Amino acid sequence: MGTRQELLDLLTFVTNAGIVPEIGLEAPMADAKEAFRAMEHGKTAGKIALTR
Repeated sequence: MGTRQELLDLLTFVTNAGIVPEIGLEAPMADAKEAFRAMEHGKTAGKIALTR
């Protein structure tokens, strides 16, 4: 675990470098079970974003 300053430095670096996560699947929270099933079966690449 890093320090608060290290986290702030990392966030600054990520922002300045334009790094963004790859979202492989976006689904409503109500479909979380199906979203995780898709991940389990290798049907997504990147992060799963669950929305309200």
